[in-house]
Amino acid sequence: MAEPFTIRVFVADGDPEGVRLVDRMNWTGVGVVFPREQWQTARSRTELGRTGVYVLVGYKEGDEDLPTLYIGEGDAVRDRIDSHAQTKEFWEHGYAFTTSNNGLNKAHVRWLERELIQQAKKAGRSKLDNGTAPSEPPLSEAERADSRAFLREILQVLPIMGLRAFHGVARVRGTKACCYPTRVDSSTTHRRNVPCCCRSQYLKRCRGSSARAGRRLQSCVPWRAALACHPCCRRQAATNTLRGSLPNQTDLGRNTLCVGRGD
Repeated sequence: MAEPFTIRVFVADGDPEGVRLVDRMNWTGVGVVFPREQWQTARSRTELGRTGVYVLVGYKEGDEDLPTLYIGEGDAVRDRIDSHAQTKEFWEHGYAFTTSNNGLNKAHVRWLERELIQQAKKAGRSKLDNGTAPSEPPLSEAERADSRAFLREILQVLPIMGLRAFHGVARVRGTKACCYPTRVDSSTTHRRNVPCCCRSQYLKRCRGSSARAGRRLQSCVPWRAALACHPCCRRQAATNTLRGSLPNQTDLGRNTLCVGRGD
């Protein structure tokens, strides 16, 4: 059983979906979470001028089954994300991790970048925009232990901040398909939790008048039926695992959720 823990979230601009700072007791790390449209505000944070690692998350046009991630590192995280804001169109949210005491060096963050890429590949819940995997940097035994502890903290914080792409999908005995992270429609009038792995009914059932209403879904059932079925779907319905918010109670009957097919 995992140990309980506490994190602190500081909402810098008063918007719970805006720029947020995350830290923990007895941890020198600092996480900065921000939507792309608020990058110009977030980049002024002093935390982003330090050495660190970052994850950019979004969906590529025409390739929306799974989210796309770009994982990187830099001596000054701000400079690296600045360049990606100009050259990478897909990302919608950013997650950056530095330290409050400049405790990370280039070798540390190269190791963290490599491990995060491997963890994302192992989890299989996203597609990577990274090219070749970085080589493992030389670290002493003590440095490797410190880096591994920092990585463990990052992986504990990320799901709470809405990103579960580094954690495996729970399987239910007797099922073939599993539930991937849900996507929330970006429309200002329709915000629905939509399962990315579905394909046989019409998306109109989930998103109303969304611009993508003609996209096909597969093996979907009404949300209430899903809640009564498999535990993994029940957990998936209980929280939006990537971003956004839960639908209100009146929306539950109109949403659909992917359920694994029995053997």
